[in-house]
Amino acid sequence: AWPTTGDSLFRDLARVWFEEPVYALKLAAAKLTAFVLTVRPYHQWWYNVLIAATLYPLYVLAALGVRRGSRDQHGKVLLLTFVTMQTFIVMVTFDDWSGRFLLPVLPVVFVFSAATLAPHLPALVPTQLCAWWRRQ
Repeated sequence: AWPTTGDSLFRDLARVWFEEPVYALKLAAAKLTAFVLTVRPYHQWWYNVLIAATLYPLYVLAALGVRRGSRDQHGKVLLLTFVTMQTFIVMVTFDDWSGRFLLPVLPVVFVFSAATLAPHLPALVPTQLCAWWRRQ
């Protein structure tokens, strides 16, 4: 029987992890999966398909962007630390059914995805637009 008093939430959380480590790891893995996949059972089917069609390729592009060489290694470490800590906090503490904890992570995903796409952009964009871009 878990205590219902909220006098020390950190103590109660630590107690769950120490008394039931297998359950706590399974719960953390389920929260990680729900956090990353973002597909929800209460969404319309087309909404979940739209999430999968847009977000999952961005994850792949972001992973490739992280692997790319960068002149600003400190910035990369800072962004990755932020994403890692946000993910860890969600895994250990919250149920993220609304997706609100993913919102701060998405700009970082977009930045690393852009790092992957930027070298290929001139080949994908019409030459007139590239000429305008270079003049700016």
